[in-house]
Amino acid sequence: AAQAYLDSGEASGKAEQGAGQLTEKLQELGNEGFEHVKDLAIEAAAELGVLIGVTEAMKEAFSTFAATEKSEVALTAITGSAKQTGESIEMLKKLAMDEALSFPELLTANQRLTAAHFSVEQIPAALRAAADAAGAMNEPLETAVSMMQRMAVSGTAGTRQLQSLALTSDDLGRVLGVTGDRAKEAFKDLDQEQRLNALTEAMQKYGGV
Repeated sequence: AAQAYLDSGEASGKAEQGAGQLTEKLQELGNEGFEHVKDLAIEAAAELGVLIGVTEAMKEAFSTFAATEKSEVALTAITGSAKQTGESIEMLKKLAMDEALSFPELLTANQRLTAAHFSVEQIPAALRAAADAAGAMNEPLETAVSMMQRMAVSGTAGTRQLQSLALTSDDLGRVLGVTGDRAKEAFKDLDQEQRLNALTEAMQKYGGV
């Protein structure tokens, strides 16, 4: 019985490792037959008595693959460049690994900023800053990114908006080289990309949180 238990544990470990590789392997399939393959794989895992954790890992791998495919289509439509989309996806994978962040959440946040026409060069730093601020506030990443995007587009940096990112007018003023009481006006005078950069820099006080 003990040997059987050990054998089961070894098999489960191998299955879990294989599940972790599914996302990359599935890229070869494209969209055709994806749902059918997904259903067969999950059903087979259940019928073979594979541990629930392994089945969940497989579901997560399929879910991540589907989210990536959907984001790639959307980003290519927005930017008009499949090459740029591929580079963005690879950047997000690296950021997720480096900062222990949710890759699907990063996909959504990146798509939001890209759709608002921020440059691909400034988005990685903005996402990193948003993730640090979200961690400090114990809020979802999407909450921080959404507020950054609205403030940068509208040019509004009032007390309420800054507080939603746990910033003060003095924090923003230091970045803009003005006193806190002039930060709101100085922020509004910037263009959209400059505003996002200013918020990104101000939020770096949370670096590594």
